[in-house]
Amino acid sequence: MACNRGDLERSRIERLEAIGFPFDYHAERWEAQFARLKRFKERYGDCHVPFHDSRWGNLSRWVQVQRRKYRDGTLETIRVGRLERMGFAWRLKPGRMTPARVVRERPSVFLLKLEAFRDEYGHIQVPTPWPSDEQLPLLLDLARRYARRGELAPEAVRLLLDLGETFGENGDNALASQLAFIGGFGGFLETLKRFHATYGHATLHPRLGQPFTHLGIAGGILDRELRERPGSLDSEHQRRLRALGFIFEADEDADGVPAFP
Repeated sequence: MACNRGDLERSRIERLEAIGFPFDYHAERWEAQFARLKRFKERYGDCHVPFHDSRWGNLSRWVQVQRRKYRDGTLETIRVGRLERMGFAWRLKPGRMTPARVVRERPSVFLLKLEAFRDEYGHIQVPTPWPSDEQLPLLLDLARRYARRGELAPEAVRLLLDLGETFGENGDNALASQLAFIGGFGGFLETLKRFHATYGHATLHPRLGQPFTHLGIAGGILDRELRERPGSLDSEHQRRLRALGFIFEADEDADGVPAFP
């Protein structure tokens, strides 16, 4: 039962607050569901919570209520702003939801399915065809392709890696996806700075241990890009790498050679 603060003495308010009494149950409920939505977005890369998933069913109903209140003009402005800053969509984009749009705009759709597959079979090597869900192999293939091009939500790439995706560890797929995993060039640079602060140099190789495993693999991508396509990285990015002394060694025992003069 909600309680009006104005009906109580200050001493009683303090005693009730000390034991966590909910003066406004509905506000606390809203904050709890908002926090759940934030966790959903951080894990799956979007705010499109599925209604049919038992783990998130209550949250999906809450999301629908927020959209209805927004349409009715009864959702508080401050809550509208908080949801929008999270990337909350009040209306779905028009047009048919093709597999490509699903992967790019609503990655949670296939990631939840992929999680369920992993939970049941212990891996994510979905066979083609897969009678239980004919689209899942296609969606996973598209996700791998977009990750290689840096077009998949970083949260989705992280979850794929957590689920056991290797992106073809010995091929180009792995290298591009690892660079996407740490957030493109900006993420790479920030991680490289932490590496430099820890070890006093910026010489990378592909077999770095945790927590810099992905940095080492991503360094290989960047090194190859700089050697094969020198103009693929603008001069300011190159300057920042030079300042740190970035070197990549394909063989960790080899003498490092800068990727550019």
